[in-house]
Amino acid sequence: MSDIIATDDEQERLEDFLDDLRSHGRQERTLRAYEYDWRHFAAWYDDTHGQPFTLRDLEPAHVESYLAWCREHEGHKPSTLNRRLTVIKHYAAWAEERNIIDHQRRMAIKHIPMRKRRPRVPHALTPEETDHLLDVVDQRANTRDKAIIYTLVFGGLRVGELVSLWPQDVAFSRGGDATITVREAVAISGLERHIPLPPTASRRLGDYLTQRRRKAPDAAELFVGRQGSLTIERVGAIVRAYANWARLDGVTPHVLRHTFAYTFLADNGQDLVALAEILGHTNLSTTRAYQRLFDS
Repeated sequence: MSDIIATDDEQERLEDFLDDLRSHGRQERTLRAYEYDWRHFAAWYDDTHGQPFTLRDLEPAHVESYLAWCREHEGHKPSTLNRRLTVIKHYAAWAEERNIIDHQRRMAIKHIPMRKRRPRVPHALTPEETDHLLDVVDQRANTRDKAIIYTLVFGGLRVGELVSLWPQDVAFSRGGDATITVREAVAISGLERHIPLPPTASRRLGDYLTQRRRKAPDAAELFVGRQGSLTIERVGAIVRAYANWARLDGVTPHVLRHTFAYTFLADNGQDLVALAEILGHTNLSTTRAYQRLFDS
């Protein structure tokens, strides 16, 4: 590969392209990323074709070959490939506006399809891992931490919703089963919802509320500590601590939400509508991601 990866004219065009983006308010971090991807492509072109890159000679087949090379030789994921393709498309569009390339060539580059991403499968604990985590919690946790983790596992709340709960958001039936109300002001969807807890989680939450009335009767939030209300970060640290004792990696409050979703679908005939209501999803396509857990 030569030291000169693009013609002098092309190097000047790159500077003009970046200046134009800058004038439209693009941040310097974005401009550096654009320049890096541009130079990565130009270096590949120079190495592959034995001559400095110039946009006037660029064909869609070159771009397709470049993306294939990035995937096969550098192991790039679709997200990275799409980012680099986007830079090339934007550069070609900019060049057409200045009559550097013709409309036909620009449109051919524009219509190069984005790389398809593999659907992401939400990370969830297996039933065996969940049971093991709860065993560790029962053995090691204080009353509050038991209530927190059981509520996350069996209620599927977002951690931000959990730390925003008030004591009056929890109601118990005559039989002792708890129902949590996620107020519309707290819910990301802006819609109030009601989450029933099974007896095993209801008991832990009830035990905590009894203790809380004695120790922190005037606190506004449901879950509190010595320094007052618990933060999202503190709940995350609590979950990680017990997961570490259980020798489970990568467990976060959101993983427990995924675990709840997986368990709910397994126990309820993959009822996506009911799950969406409990999770607070307004779009069923979001909930469908959990179906992929059964295929993974």
